Amino acid sequence: YRLRVFKGIEYRMEHREVRIEAGRRVKLDVPLARWINLPALGWYSADDHLHISRPVKELDPLLSKWMQAEDLNVANLLQFGTWNSFFGAPQHAFGSDGVYREGNFLLVSGQENPRTDFLGHTIILGGRTPIQFSEQYEIFRNFWEEARRQGGLSGYAHWGTGSEAQHGLAVDLPDGLLDFLEVLECWDANYDVWYEILNTGIRMAPTAGTDYGTLPNLPGRERFYTSVQGPLTIASWLDGIRRGATFVTNGPILEFRVNDKGMGEEVALAEPGTVQVEASVRFDPERDDVFRLEVVQNGTLLKSY
Repeated sequence: YRLRVFKGIEYRMEHREVRIEAGRRVKLDVPLARWINLPALGWYSADDHLHISRPVKELDPLLSKWMQAEDLNVANLLQFGTWNSFFGAPQHAFGSDGVYREGNFLLVSGQENPRTDFLGHTIILGGRTPIQFSEQYEIFRNFWEEARRQGGLSGYAHWGTGSEAQHGLAVDLPDGLLDFLEVLECWDANYDVWYEILNTGIRMAPTAGTDYGTLPNLPGRERFYTSVQGPLTIASWLDGIRRGATFVTNGPILEFRVNDKGMGEEVALAEPGTVQVEASVRFDPERDDVFRLEVVQNGTLLKSY
């Protein structure tokens, strides 16, 4: 047998060959080594879009071990629905009762709701209770206001393009209640809508997820990292997204600074002038082959290396 052993994107893949003869048992230990340790630098991985049913808390230890095997620090398990049925991928609890923790690995209840074909699909992260307004389902603002009251974050899924999401964004963006846009999902990335949003002066953090449970994928194959100040908690993780301290990836690790300010920070100039931009990418050459790094300004390619 030829085996390939992997654990998320921060560990090197290991390859083994093992022979198993009839009637014999073979034990094989495969140590895994990191090529990078982002939590040690204050960056924690998350998948914002997992449809995994968790109707009873007894499933928590099993699901946590699964997410640890993918080295996924924050697994957002999204209950989803429509105006009259909010029971897809049910979660046994929301808020603090819906958080299960083993070390720096957290299972967190969230929701892909509201979702319509003419306004788009949306995600709420970190809410304390399920949020549903069946009789006013098409008024998404009601959901955003309640999510903010609960300390949660709101955003659009599927790159802001799927299911006519641009219609919904046109209605919702001026209210200033949206926090993020899922720009990398499953095996595809699309930044067009995000660039348009940024060019209006509205800030939205980029996030990523797999839509596992709906599309064929592995949890965390597409993920985003958040810079967390202090220990990893739900509150500190949500705060990092609010600050815009995130980047999305399916393997390569990005670094970006302007005038020595990092992702999510602000550079304020007293008058027009030049700034120093530092961009770099690191990756495991056994898994990835990055041959170009692009720096984009106002939606336009500025530099390509």
